[in-house]
Amino acid sequence: MRFVHCIRVRYCNGFVAQCKCATHPLGLVHSDLVGLMPTESRARAHYVLTFIDNYSGFAVIAFLHTKDAILLYFKSMVSWAETSMGHSLTSVHSDQGGEFMAGMLQSFFQSRGITHQTSVPHTPQQNDRAKRFNRTLLEKVEAICQHACLPHYFWQDAVETALHIYNQQPMCRHEWKTPIKQFNGDKPDVSYFRIFRTCAYVFISLEQ
Repeated sequence: MRFVHCIRVRYCNGFVAQCKCATHPLGLVHSDLVGLMPTESRARAHYVLTFIDNYSGFAVIAFLHTKDAILLYFKSMVSWAETSMGHSLTSVHSDQGGEFMAGMLQSFFQSRGITHQTSVPHTPQQNDRAKRFNRTLLEKVEAICQHACLPHYFWQDAVETALHIYNQQPMCRHEWKTPIKQFNGDKPDVSYFRIFRTCAYVFISLEQ
C-alpha cells in the first residue's frame, strides 16, 4: 500500500479541520470549471478547465467550447502529466458539478484507479484550493486586459499569459521556490518576459 497524503490539522474559530497534502507530484490534483465566460474568446472558448497540483502548486488549463469536452481534456491532461513526471495520478478533488459527476468521466477514473474526492454540494469552501486559484487567475486576467486596453474577447490570451506568470513566480509556502521548480525541477528563465501587448516583429529568414 502506498500512502500519498499527510494530514495537517488546523484550528479555526474553535473548529478542527483536516487538510490533506500530497507528498509528491500528482498525488492529488484539484480541478474546477470556470464559466460560462461573458464573452466568447477569439478561439471560440466559453469555459476554462483548471488543474492544480497539490504538492507543487503547478497549474495547467484547458479551454472548452462546451462542457461536454471535459472528458477529452481530462484524458489529455492525465496522459501528459504522467508521461512527463513518471508518477501516476492518484486522486482528483472537485465539486459535485454535473460535468465532474458524469458517468463517462467516473468510468475513466475507475479504469485508471484514480480516487475522485468531492466537496459537499453548495459548499465551495471545501474546494478552496481550486476556487482560490481561479480567483487569482481571473484577477490577473482583468488587470492584464485593462492595462493593455484590449477588448474582452482577448481573455483567452490573457489567461494563458497569467498562467505562465503564475507557474514561474516564487511562493512563500514553497520557501520561495516556483511551482514549475517544485513540479519537475526546471529552473524558470524569465528573461524573455515582456509586457502584455508589447510590439513585436516576425523574423523572416532570407533562406526561405
